[in-house]
Amino acid sequence: MNDGSDPRGHLVDAVVQVAGTAGTSAATVDGIVKAAGASKATFYSHFANRHEAFAAAFEVVAQELARQLRSELARCSRDDPLATLEAGLRGALEIADAQPQATRVLLLEGLAAGPAMRAAFLAELRQAEDAIEELLIRAEEAGTTIQLPPTELLGGLIGPMTTRMYLGGERPASLADDLMTWIGSYRAASGTRRLQAADWERLGSALHPPLPEMVPGRWPRLPRGRAARDAATTRAMHRDRVVRTTAFVARSKGYHAMTVAEVVASANVSRGVFYEHFKSKDDAFFAAQTTALEESIGAAAAAFAAPARWPVRSWRGIEALFTYFASNPDLAILQYLEAHAAGGPALQRVFESRRPFEMFLEEGYRQREEAEALPRFCSEAIGGAFAAVMQRVALEARVGHIVKLVPRATFVATAPFLGAHEALALVTSLGGARPGLVDE
Repeated sequence: MNDGSDPRGHLVDAVVQVAGTAGTSAATVDGIVKAAGASKATFYSHFANRHEAFAAAFEVVAQELARQLRSELARCSRDDPLATLEAGLRGALEIADAQPQATRVLLLEGLAAGPAMRAAFLAELRQAEDAIEELLIRAEEAGTTIQLPPTELLGGLIGPMTTRMYLGGERPASLADDLMTWIGSYRAASGTRRLQAADWERLGSALHPPLPEMVPGRWPRLPRGRAARDAATTRAMHRDRVVRTTAFVARSKGYHAMTVAEVVASANVSRGVFYEHFKSKDDAFFAAQTTALEESIGAAAAAFAAPARWPVRSWRGIEALFTYFASNPDLAILQYLEAHAAGGPALQRVFESRRPFEMFLEEGYRQREEAEALPRFCSEAIGGAFAAVMQRVALEARVGHIVKLVPRATFVATAPFLGAHEALALVTSLGGARPGLVDE
């Protein structure tokens, strides 16, 4: 981005290089000046600290990648909104191929750098979704309805793309054809009205989220003497208390600011109890993430296993999954936000954890002849769409709201396999919405 004649720009490029390769935690002042071949004096003449430098890098990357994407879109005719959408999505994948470091800074590391950067990340997401929404509205006016909300559409792009960027695999640009096939599977019959956010809200209006199980700021000590439990039970309760308090402190303080001392104080246990179970705050964090995944997958699997048709079981599994996270907002935010800040094994697990949920979709490919021809990429795109929704409610501090999105999520999970009209009829029926909504 910079030819080296601008010292500040050279430092910004170094931030992108370091954070885009090894993550935000590696973008220390020492790491940045080493990559830039500059002095600390030069760094501090432009930035107060590394957080300010990263914010500048994020802004530059967002503006530059947006400029490149606009250039791609300028080649398209405005008379064909779906062609414009396809060009934009293919362009985004090609940019990710050509500039993986910048793309990682924009799509992953922005979530790792604290509240201010997360607000900037959310603003970029909303801007992209607004552009997608405009194209989908124009497509509907031209006679083609794609019944896929922008948040989920963008998640179906970003999820598989960032998974490959982080874990390896095919080049992002190679996903373009399968991505367009997946989006096309939400095409509704000619003349069908495309549902807006308010319509999806009405579909979920009959669903009431449970009260969040908020961990108190300070737990009472476990009883001693005659009221005390046996040693094994007490040890297990101590461990669970530390795990859930770790999630609470990570949510309230943020991963980077969280300390063992704060976890110990909030859990009302001794440091000895903490270190009896965990080596470090990273170890406790990873245990909390494991708890979130095991409990959420267990809840979804148990509900999904109950006898019923696959579409109904899908609803039940999604409802159980969303209810779990609505009831455990600390663990939801730990998994969908703070794991980005933790990086390393925690972030790797974020991507790997989507695979078990994708297995619930396997029966979908046997629902009708058209579904059999769909690429298995559809499962991955739906997983990315779900992650995008969870990430959005976490960013907006509305995790308890997620239960009301069960109809919308079930539609996204089943429409490629059942067809858009049948999937909408399903969620309308199960959600108890007024009958006319499907045909309006």
